[in-house]
Parts: sequence; C-alpha cells; structure tokens
Amino acid sequence: MGKVEFLTQQKEAAEAKIISYNLQLISVEGTQYHFRGQKTIDSSIFLSVRRTWQATTTVSITISAANGLKIGRGVMKISWTRFQRQMKTFSCTTNLNMGTFLALLAFLLSFAYQVLIFFFRPFAPAQTARPSKTLVSSNESDQNMKAGRSRNYTLETRDGVKVQLERYDGMSPGLGRSKIEGPPVLFLPGVTGVGAKHNLFALPYLRCNMVKYFTERGYRCYALTPRWGCEESVAKRSTVYDCRLDVVAALDFINALESQKPYVVAHCQGSVCLGMGLLDGTIRSDRILGISANSVFIHQTFAYWNSLKGRTTALINIYEMLSGNFFPMVGDNKLFQRVLDALLRFYPVSRRRDLCASTACHRTSFGFGLLCNHENLNAHTHDNIHHFFAGTHTNLLKHVVRMGARGWCLSNDLQPLLTPPNLQRLKSLPILFISGTDNEVFDPESTLRDYEMLRRQFGEQHYRRFLVEGYGHLDPIVGKDAASDVYSWETR
Repeated sequence: MGKVEFLTQQKEAAEAKIISYNLQLISVEGTQYHFRGQKTIDSSIFLSVRRTWQATTTVSITISAANGLKIGRGVMKISWTRFQRQMKTFSCTTNLNMGTFLALLAFLLSFAYQVLIFFFRPFAPAQTARPSKTLVSSNESDQNMKAGRSRNYTLETRDGVKVQLERYDGMSPGLGRSKIEGPPVLFLPGVTGVGAKHNLFALPYLRCNMVKYFTERGYRCYALTPRWGCEESVAKRSTVYDCRLDVVAALDFINALESQKPYVVAHCQGSVCLGMGLLDGTIRSDRILGISANSVFIHQTFAYWNSLKGRTTALINIYEMLSGNFFPMVGDNKLFQRVLDALLRFYPVSRRRDLCASTACHRTSFGFGLLCNHENLNAHTHDNIHHFFAGTHTNLLKHVVRMGARGWCLSNDLQPLLTPPNLQRLKSLPILFISGTDNEVFDPESTLRDYEMLRRQFGEQHYRRFLVEGYGHLDPIVGKDAASDVYSWETR
C-alpha cells in the first residue's frame, strides 16, 4: 500500500519537479519498512533523449524502519528491457469504459506535457513576476525579514547625497534579545537597483538569511543601501566609484556609535567600491576590523559570457538608443521590452541546469551575468528575484563594463586606482576572499589575483581565500544551504 505523487513542485529547488513514491513494505519475517523514492525532472534534460530517459527511470530511494530510523539508501535504475517487462504487467482492475479511457489519456498527456516543458525549456511558457511568497511560516518570515531590526538611518555623504542604513540588533534563537558580544558587521550589497523590496542579506525566502545568522550569534548588523538604490535622480548619474563615499558615511556612523570597529561583508560592486575607497585613501583601513570580499575586490576578470558581451559598452549603447538609460528587471508592455524578453529565453548558459523560464532571472543574467547556480536556490527565492533586484541605470553598468574590460578598479575618469602607493594603504588589513567555483559573473581568478598580489606584497598572515564548490556569484549569500556552506567562514 502506498502513494505516488506525479510531477509536484519541489520547494527546495528553483527549477525542478519530482515524482515521489511513498510505500509501506512488509518483509517475509513480518517486519514493516517505509520506502521513499524520488525522481527529479529538471532543465538538465533539455533537448537530450538520453538524459530524459535517465531522469524518468532513475529513482533515489531511502528505506526506513517503522520507528523512522534510516537503514538503507541507494539508486534504482530501470533498463529498457525491464521497462518493457513492467509495462506488460499493467492491467485494468475494472472494466475499461470511455470515462476510464479518457482519464488515462488525460493523465498521459499531462505527464508528457510536464516533461516536455523541461525538454524544450527555452520555449516553455514564460514565468513573469509573481506575488511575493515565503518558504517559511508568516510568523517566522516576519522574524526573518526584521531579524531584530532596530531602525533605519538616513546618512548624508560628503558630496551631499542621502543613503539608507538599516540596523539589526542581535537576537537569540529563542527570539529574546541577546547580549551583543561580537564586533558590528556592515553589509555592502552589489548593484540591486532602485527600489528593491528586500535587502539582499535579509531575504524572507530563506530559513536562515545572513543577517539572521549573524544576529543570532550576538553581532549587531548594519546593511547599507548605496546611492544606486536610493534616489532615482541620483542613481541615474552614479558610478561605482561614487559609492565609495556612501561606504565612508556608513563607517563613520558605525564607528561613532559602536565601541568596536566594524567587520565588513561586501559583495560584488559593494566590494569593488570598498576596494576603490581603500586604494585612493577615501576609506581608512584602520577604521575596519577586516573584510570578507565575495566574488571580486580590486582585480576584475569577467567570466566567459560576460567577457564576450563586456569587451566594450557597445551593447549598452545600442540598448540606450532603443529604450533609454534605464534597464528594468520586470519588462513592460512596450514592444521592445517584449521582444527582449523573448530573445533572453535563449541567453547562453554553461550548464543545462541553469535554463529557466523566469523573465526576471533572464534579465538579471543579461544585465549582470548568470547570478546563481539554480541548484542552490529554493523555488521561492527564484520566483521572487524581481523583489530584491530592481531596475538599474545604464551609466552604472557602463562603469562596471569598463572596469571589467580593463581588469581592475577605475575612477570616474577611467584612471587606474591600483598603483604601488595606493596598495600600501591596504597593509595589515585582514581580508577573506570568497568565490564560487561556478561563478559566471566574475571568474574566480578575480579573487585569486587579489589574494596572490597581497600575499606577495605584505606576507601571508592577513589573507585567506575560500572557494565554494558548486556555487555561483550570488548564491553564497542567498543559497538555500549557504548558512551551513558559507556563512560559518565569515564568523571564523
């Protein structure tokens, strides 16, 4: 006796459906066991008959005793010969009538359609923006989003721009206020655009986001929203270099408020603008306890597909001529944006598993490069990309492309910031470099070059590098298992 569920959405996977088998077994000795089997159908079967056959005939199984103790695990594969033999064992338990025949036909057509959606993935119906969902209960989701948030601050930078800084106080796992023991932590995001609904480090779609992880361990956290995500009028003329002034404002504020210097966790262009400020002396290294730099810092080596489209700003210039200087993450009904969404279905990826139907995911890939290994995202994070990535102005993207084409940090007038005198300003500043091995935005060589350069210049004592196996660009922060795979490295 048992239950079979066909092609249900897997909450723990961004792009997959499963066939699950739950059966009660009785051995010849009369001992009861529970059999659980699972087949996974995902984008890896794209245009491959062999992979489709393997996906639909390979079952991962777990056998448990009646008390729940797992006693066996394995993989069961069905050959073509055995499949034919199985088909011959099927028979109707009732008389076959028109109603039964139509029901069987409907099931077979539905099954074939669901499999063909993955087989012809780029041609599948597009997944447009959906209402926000959370993976956890509404109560826990609220706690995840707030994670002990105390208040928001509006800071004014040296050039008169106002930016936002959120503070999150430490919370114990029991949700009571905990003693603040560790140093304050400042989070610097990558380019998420103007008006993003959720902070990248405090997403409500994860059981444990980065802010929650740190606050539960007694750290007070601060998350900066640089000028590229605040005022529209400021964002459209901003560059990554300008944003180093936002980091200065945040560091000055935290150092005035806290008794300990802050540790900085920086991602992508947040890490780049931090590096720029340190190199040109705008940011003093003695005001920082240490840095975790995710994906990139000073040297910038584009991954393969980004290196092709980012050789020049020509692609951005063409976009500006056709649709202006703003690139939205959710397309509108204008003809050009509809055509762009159709073309981006075929945006090249290195692995079949990363093919998907999300228009927001396609747009982030076009704008920045493929952000995540889809296997590391849960379904709700992937479905809600448009809630933590908003539209971005092309002036900022041009600056990113020019730096990537040259290979290092550049000022607004495109002068290199990496000079021997500037590099001396980083002496004795501890830095942890983190790169996903599958990063398709910045090649892991980016952090390797920084790591080797600083070790040659200042010795090995203050520098470490961590390669996260099977992770991409953003999933070290928003991955479903990032808390256990990555976050612990930040607190060591």
